[in-house]
Amino acid sequence: MTPQIEDLWNFTSLYALIFSGLVLYVLASWSLRHARSSHRLPYPPGPKPRNFITGNMGDFPKAYKPYLEYMKMGKQYGSDLIHMEALGHHYVVINSFKAANELLEKRASINSSRPFTLMDKLGGWENVLGLLPYADQWRIFRKLFHQNFRPNGAVKFRHIQLEKVHMFLRDLLGPYDEFMDCVVTLSESVAFSAMYGYDITSHKEHLPRSGRQAVGVVELGMLPGHDAFNYTPFIRYLPSWFPGCGFKKLARDCRACIEEIKEVPFKIAMDFWKENRWSLLGELVHSDWGDEQNLTSKKVDVMKMMGATTILASSDTTSAAIGTFILCMALNPHVQHKAQEEIDQILGNDRLPNFEDRPSLPYIEAIYREVLRWCPIIPLCESSLCFKLIHRQLTLIPGLPHYSTEDDVYNGYYIPKGTTLYPNIWAMTRDEQVYEKPEEFIPERHIKPDGGFEGINSILAYGFGRRVCVGRHVADAQVWLTIACLLSVFNITKAKGPDGKEIEINVDDSYHFGGFVFPKSFPCAISPRSDAAEKMIRETSKLEYDKLYPS
Repeated sequence: MTPQIEDLWNFTSLYALIFSGLVLYVLASWSLRHARSSHRLPYPPGPKPRNFITGNMGDFPKAYKPYLEYMKMGKQYGSDLIHMEALGHHYVVINSFKAANELLEKRASINSSRPFTLMDKLGGWENVLGLLPYADQWRIFRKLFHQNFRPNGAVKFRHIQLEKVHMFLRDLLGPYDEFMDCVVTLSESVAFSAMYGYDITSHKEHLPRSGRQAVGVVELGMLPGHDAFNYTPFIRYLPSWFPGCGFKKLARDCRACIEEIKEVPFKIAMDFWKENRWSLLGELVHSDWGDEQNLTSKKVDVMKMMGATTILASSDTTSAAIGTFILCMALNPHVQHKAQEEIDQILGNDRLPNFEDRPSLPYIEAIYREVLRWCPIIPLCESSLCFKLIHRQLTLIPGLPHYSTEDDVYNGYYIPKGTTLYPNIWAMTRDEQVYEKPEEFIPERHIKPDGGFEGINSILAYGFGRRVCVGRHVADAQVWLTIACLLSVFNITKAKGPDGKEIEINVDDSYHFGGFVFPKSFPCAISPRSDAAEKMIRETSKLEYDKLYPS
């Protein structure tokens, strides 16, 4: 046999071996599940599998607005749960708040894990809080996050948030290329300063860019039916040059970025602490929890991953929500004017809003909540990790699904152990039985008859059950303050063309759609409300924020 024929034979044999292994794996998986559940009730409604190997693989919606397709399926099958399967694995999309509350809140003990993804393992994400399975390590991380990001703990970040929001206002005075650059810089500067005491002035700096590059590979395998390689374990042993294995090089690059974002800022924080510059990680190392005299390598690693997790997730809800708010104000000037009237009446026009003003500004609160309802940042799943911008290219990072660890029954439908569960938040926020005229931006819908509001856990964008966004109190405060300050000193209007006419804004053209929905820098005008407002913005550079809100 000639070398060329031998090489071809070996290559063909390798393909045959891999294909055979895949078929055997799927058959074994299918047989195991069938044996375990032969007595089961029917699965939730959904498209009929095309065959017993690939199942519904050809039926999964594409990445562009998949949540709309699942809404249509829900109406087609008359069900708030949609079931599909592929390669012997089950997926359930949850289209109603009622079902999500029952499965993910009330039955959180069996529906709070995360599915295994090969990219997490190879890319270095396996110890990031949002991706950890529901087990002991997750509980350790979660407890530490909860202690420092709960409402009382989140107060320690207020001086940083106020300073960075004011810096954001000054940035908007210009010059800048795109206003969303300013928005992303705001979100990431808060995270770096809070965790490490490290000030960044642009999201284009090396460390934040490295974090975004790490996030850029997580999209692989996160949408329903797009994760087939997660269930073919042998693929990890194939070389990256092998067809279909190019993701392995991405994973290596990702792991290097995560190691950098884990190690380098932590060292900076420790050096800054010696210079009396506060940071959360510096405080933890020198607290009773850290106990510097008996600081174990395990505790150090937990703190490093806490910092890295915060950075990697720093731009999700905040940046996208602020961008959506700016769009909504340009599209709904009557809402903007009503909000500015409230601010002027309560605060006058000689100071900017602060955190203590929140109870006195109910319409601003209603706008904040309507922003998160009108355009959920991660419409399919929930907010844990989200978008990142890489050299103006958007990487779409779908939210993180839940994963069942026991067999379950809901409304007479069987949900087997090992099912991946996707809450369709877009469908929930478009439920006409709950939200009248759901496509319209109506802040008043969130104000209760007594003038109050539901608690923060009613905001669906932050997720469900034991996987609710652990940083929601910090994000909640930051987005609210940014909205209040923007309305206080800026007018947001449609941009005008050379002919002096307003440029109409097309909502679909104003977003990147996919697993994640993120606003672009659409044409708009952001200008100070008056000369006095501009002067007030510029004078914020003289404030001593650590004295306003001591750490």
